[in-house]
Amino acid sequence: MDATPRGALQRRQLTKTFGSVEAARAWVSEVRAAVAERGARERDETVAELCERWLRSRTDVREVTVNGYRDQLAPVLRAIRSRAAVDLRPRDIRALIEHLATSGRKRDNGPLSPRSIRAALGALSQALDFGVADETLTRNVTKGVRPPRQTTKVGESLEHWPTTGRGTEARCEALEQFRAHTADDRLGGAWWLSSLGLTRADICGLRWSDVDMEAGTVTVRQGRVALGSSNYAVDDPKSPQRRRTLPVEEVLPGTVGLLRRMRRRQAEDRLRAGSAWRETGLVLVDEVGTPLRPDTYSERFRQLCASASMPKIHLHSLRHTNAFLFIAAGVAPTDAAAWLGHTVETFLGAYLPEGGASGIAAVAAKVGKRSE
Repeated sequence: MDATPRGALQRRQLTKTFGSVEAARAWVSEVRAAVAERGARERDETVAELCERWLRSRTDVREVTVNGYRDQLAPVLRAIRSRAAVDLRPRDIRALIEHLATSGRKRDNGPLSPRSIRAALGALSQALDFGVADETLTRNVTKGVRPPRQTTKVGESLEHWPTTGRGTEARCEALEQFRAHTADDRLGGAWWLSSLGLTRADICGLRWSDVDMEAGTVTVRQGRVALGSSNYAVDDPKSPQRRRTLPVEEVLPGTVGLLRRMRRRQAEDRLRAGSAWRETGLVLVDEVGTPLRPDTYSERFRQLCASASMPKIHLHSLRHTNAFLFIAAGVAPTDAAAWLGHTVETFLGAYLPEGGASGIAAVAAKVGKRSE
């Protein structure tokens, strides 16, 4: 029997043998119904519907990962959400790339960066692969379409506050200025932890039970990240290396004092709020105990830098700043990576991309034989 859905590009026929006419007729009816349903889906399923089906199928990853895919797909769906997925052609993908590169940004219709465009196309490609796998599409039209070239920043090109001096003389004046400026802030203890290279997720997920005031340590056991515009997720650290205990008071004396002050202020807020208080055990909360949104924490960082007339950088770039300070101070890459929660390979690739050259020169000098 013919089993080609309407609108399909390739003809399909099925053959099966049965022991009775009744069984054969039942099978024919079943196949025709399935073909009709599949054909309707192939003709009518939009790009938005296909992407949503794919996202719902991703039960193999964390919720925060699925939310990341949604964010990556957002500019794609703003452009072609109503297009029938089966009608897409490579030329449509090339037109999409051009659109994203000129006016793909939502807030001001500005251009998306090559990195964002590549991420958007990557998520779309996975959704189209999903359609091919369940045979609602015959091909993934993103294959063979070249995405924009992306330049990955490594080493000194990474955004950071500069470090001066070497060894015991190494210092970062901007980092010291930031600490002095934020010591009296409501979130002073948290800002000092950020200045030591903890991630935003580390600090937003930090609980008072993770802080040992007597030992002067902070243990990273979970992370809290934003999900869309009105929710967040708490999960295990993104990698085993991120789960670590840091002697923050030993490295930056005064950190525990600021954390104690934050905890006292939180206790005062709890008394004032009464029954309105929301108990979460988290360090970063507002006056009624509601967890502070990660984006709010980043925005507050920008405001503090502006009010102190400091060089403008992203909150995450404090980690880069610490990495370069560690290098200038002579900290071994294995130790610096452990503090930041990186693998050694990641640390070397990001912050010492040319480090291999000096190693090769050292081998040549120490092992190579000079001719007499």
